[in-house]
Amino acid sequence: VAWRFRQHVRQEYYPLIVEKERTEGITALEEGNFDKAHQLLSAAKSAVDALGGAVDGADDIRQAAKEAKIFVDLITKDLGDLLAEAGRMDPESWATRFDSLYKGRSIFIDSVITAVPDGTASSGYELACMILPPGEASSLRNQGGPDRMGVIDLTGFKLFELVPPAVGNRKIFGARLESFKYDAAADRWVIRLEPKSGVEITHKKALDAIGWQSESIPVAEEQKEDRP
Repeated sequence: VAWRFRQHVRQEYYPLIVEKERTEGITALEEGNFDKAHQLLSAAKSAVDALGGAVDGADDIRQAAKEAKIFVDLITKDLGDLLAEAGRMDPESWATRFDSLYKGRSIFIDSVITAVPDGTASSGYELACMILPPGEASSLRNQGGPDRMGVIDLTGFKLFELVPPAVGNRKIFGARLESFKYDAAADRWVIRLEPKSGVEITHKKALDAIGWQSESIPVAEEQKEDRP
């Protein structure tokens, strides 16, 4: 009897719960109410998983839930601010501060792929993304080079393995910070992301809700005809 009751609940009520929380959760996500979105979409995803994915919109729910978790864990500073902060501290103090305040928190990246793996051990994905402290961009233009800079190292990052992008593709995604360290040999700061934390951002209204200002980034010629 208990088994039949559970099956009845799963078949009759779970789909209703999923649809309600999906609708309200995605609306909250696109309005910038990220706590509500995270709670509703996490519950919807749990229900979808309990149903084995056999529900309409299962993939949409799982994607929205991943995006909501990125938004709800977003750091309040951009990477340029973190770079300026790191440069003023000794390595041990910065490592402690990073681990306590920023490690595992999420960021957004909007950039263009400039290199892809070519089969050699040293190759990998690279972004047209240079991290500079606040005010350093003008110094770069006027003096020919920044005093302090950082790059995002995608070594081991899994997001692009399922659908590999090509050189020139523009990608907007979220991920979690794993490390932020100075590389003395390269004379630059290297930011690494948690390998399995990457999430494509498909709900652009959520970015609008936080005032995300997308930079003007060159687009490969073969893509321009597809962009509005």
